[in-house]
Amino acid sequence: MRTFVGIVTIALVVRGLFGADVRDLGVPASWRASDYDRHGYDLLNKGDYENASRYFDAAIRTDPSMWTAYCNRAITFYQQKKWAAVLQDLNSTIRLKPSFFAATLARAEINSKLGNYSAALTDLNTVVRLASNLHNTLETAEALNSRAWLRATCPEASIRNAQLAVADARKACELNQWTFASYIDTLAAAYAEAGDFDSAIRSQEQAISIRKSMPEQISKNMAKLKSNKEENKKSADRLVQRLKKSLAGMVQRLELYKQHRPYREAANR
Repeated sequence: MRTFVGIVTIALVVRGLFGADVRDLGVPASWRASDYDRHGYDLLNKGDYENASRYFDAAIRTDPSMWTAYCNRAITFYQQKKWAAVLQDLNSTIRLKPSFFAATLARAEINSKLGNYSAALTDLNTVVRLASNLHNTLETAEALNSRAWLRATCPEASIRNAQLAVADARKACELNQWTFASYIDTLAAAYAEAGDFDSAIRSQEQAISIRKSMPEQISKNMAKLKSNKEENKKSADRLVQRLKKSLAGMVQRLELYKQHRPYREAANR
C-alpha cells in the first residue's frame, strides 16, 4: 500500500512540474485544463463531437478533478449515443460535484434508456429530496416531472404507480405556474395511466396549445438579440426543429388517450 501511495505521489509531482502528456491527443501542449475544457465546449456547441471529446480528454488528463470536463464529455458521448461512456462520465461528475443535480438527472435518463429503471428511480428520489431541502424550485420541478414520467410510462409494471405519478406531475406543474408544455404532457400521461382519460385529453390539449405557440416566441426573442445573429438563428432553428418533433409526439399521445389507451415507453430505448 505504501508503495502504491508513493507511486501516485510521484506521478502527481511530475504532472505538476511538467504538465500532463497530451501529445497523442492532437491538441496544443501546455494549455491549462480550463482552456482545454473551454475550447472543447466551443467545439461541442458547433456539433464537432469527436474533436470536442479530444479537448475534454486533455482537460481531464491535465486536471482529473475538473468535473466540468467530465460533464461536457458526457454530453458529447450522449450526442453519439455512447451510453456506457455517458454513464461513466456522469458517475465521475457526480462524485466530484454531487450538488450539480443536472448530472444526476441525466444519469437517471440514461439508466431509463438502458432499462435500469430502479437505478433511475433512485436517482430521481435523491434529487427530489435534496433539491427540495435546498428550496431549488427549478431542479425540484424537473426531478418531479421526470419521476412522474417514469412512474406513468415505464414498460416495467413494478415501477409504474399512477397515483404517485399524478401527484408528482401536478406538483411540477404548480412549481412552474402551469407554463411548461412538457410538464403538462407528463401530467396527461399520468392521468392516462390512472384511467382518467377525460383529464388526460384535457391536459394533453393544453400541452399541445402551449407547445404550438413556442416556435413563434423563440423567433421573436432571438430577433431581439443584437450580437451573433447568425449563430443565434442557427440555435433557434435547431430548437424549433426539436419542438416540432416533440409536438408530433404529443399529438400521437393525444390520439392514444382518445382511444382510452395509456402511453408506454419502448423497452431499452
